[in-house]
Amino acid sequence: MGGFLVEKMSREQSHKDIASSQEQLLAVGEKGRIIEYDGKVLIAKHERHRFRENGLSTRNIYPSDTVELPYNYNYISYEQTHELVNNYLVMLKRGIRPPSNTTGIELEGTFVNRRGELERDVFNKARQNSRNLNPELMESTGEFVTAPENGSYLKDPVQIANGLGKAIFEGIETAEEMDCRFVITSNPEVPGNQNNTNIPYLNRFAPIVKDDAYSYMQNIPQQTRNIYESVGRSVENILSPEHKTLDWPNQSTHIHSGIAQHDDEKMDPRVALVAAHIRLSPFAKIIRSTLYSTRYFYGKEFDAKDTRAQSRWLLHTTHETNLPNNYPQYVRESITSVINGDSPDISRFTGGHDRTRITPKKTVEDIGAPATPDARAVLAFALSQEIMNTLALEALQYSKGDETKALEYLQNTYGGLLTAQPGLGENSDHDWDIKFNKNGYSDPDINSQLKNTVILIERLGNEYPVLSINSKIVNCMLRNASYQPTELNLQSRLGIDENGKYDPLIPIKGLVSDHKKGMDPNELASIQHHASKKQAEALMNIETEGDLLVFYGLK
Repeated sequence: MGGFLVEKMSREQSHKDIASSQEQLLAVGEKGRIIEYDGKVLIAKHERHRFRENGLSTRNIYPSDTVELPYNYNYISYEQTHELVNNYLVMLKRGIRPPSNTTGIELEGTFVNRRGELERDVFNKARQNSRNLNPELMESTGEFVTAPENGSYLKDPVQIANGLGKAIFEGIETAEEMDCRFVITSNPEVPGNQNNTNIPYLNRFAPIVKDDAYSYMQNIPQQTRNIYESVGRSVENILSPEHKTLDWPNQSTHIHSGIAQHDDEKMDPRVALVAAHIRLSPFAKIIRSTLYSTRYFYGKEFDAKDTRAQSRWLLHTTHETNLPNNYPQYVRESITSVINGDSPDISRFTGGHDRTRITPKKTVEDIGAPATPDARAVLAFALSQEIMNTLALEALQYSKGDETKALEYLQNTYGGLLTAQPGLGENSDHDWDIKFNKNGYSDPDINSQLKNTVILIERLGNEYPVLSINSKIVNCMLRNASYQPTELNLQSRLGIDENGKYDPLIPIKGLVSDHKKGMDPNELASIQHHASKKQAEALMNIETEGDLLVFYGLK
């Protein structure tokens, strides 16, 4: 549940009632409000989603109960959007990275102790010693995030590489201080049981997500039921009102990507909407597939490219991202969902745990990729986000700022490759994973998508100098991940030589999960912890784009 927590603020600020007078209200609903405060437009959360650790009434509205609109509350015309995307594309073609092209990375991994057991209560044990550790739903999971450099968000590929290395290394150090291994995989690979993280916020809101999943339990795919039952867990039992723990251990790689902004430093909602639709397409899915990382789920091995592709559908909030095709409808539905209590903030009105979110941070967040111990795949995935945003800009330039026509342009020009897929049902994201888990890149449809994705990325790298290194790195991972390895060696696949050092000249062959067949989960933990540490050290030492190409063995 990365990003589900209320941001910290001072006690004085959080206790200041910002909606105490009618003059401050732009609109008043029976269950919520839109508020103008301190030059900002804020959406007040419904009482259902307000959090009180101190016993104060939820009827009053405090800053921690609000979500700031990331776009201008007034209508933005097609002409304004068209002018903005033209300016951004001109900058990209001139080799200039626009200031709002920022990247933030969130990494999730399991803490495994030296006995090969899931470590308990990780966040509460480690929170005092780790500045960038975020709590996650499951008590054995820790999330580490990239931090701004000198107060500025990460922008160019070298900064992003350094930031990623520091985030991974902090996870490694935190785990070692607890005599554990930090294992960055999409599901826990060792056996065991665990509870939800014991913090007041999750104690309050995890049951809401669980009750919602229980109400829609009939929609959970059979593959999800099967994988839980294979490890002695019943979906009906997990989601029942009597069961305390919401056992959803899926771990992801989340990437926040800054969206084009107007002069008022508000993002353009049309650009955000088209960019988010691209995250729902097979183009994005192909890139995410390079992060598929484990054949294991709670100690049991499965014949799969990634078990998260089967287990993640437990929650109703993973089943669909019903993004509207036009900006006014998106604004109306996202705000109404918060006011009515259907979602905790505007980023989650479409579900919240599927593949993408448009966030109050003026970003589109890609949440569809699994966690992986291979930092090269994570960095390539992060760099691909700027490529996807550029495709959104191109489409809006063609449509003269009309987001609905931009989506039609993407579909007409690139066919199904850049057409949003539903979460479940026919020709869905779930269907894609069933085929990929069975046949990998040898599936005819997926292989065609892979080839077309590589061609499109190469074209963008040639046309926009800013994206040249992004293009080379993303395509490097795509070509190498699709390689069918004949010799299996996990240590070598992660770039670690016989002396335990990172060697970029060791070729990347296949998916990480391909190299885990028949291995002991505790041995997996040790190999992956060490590999992540050595890759992080290499990332932190990168100083130039040339160094970055060397890191991938491209120079």
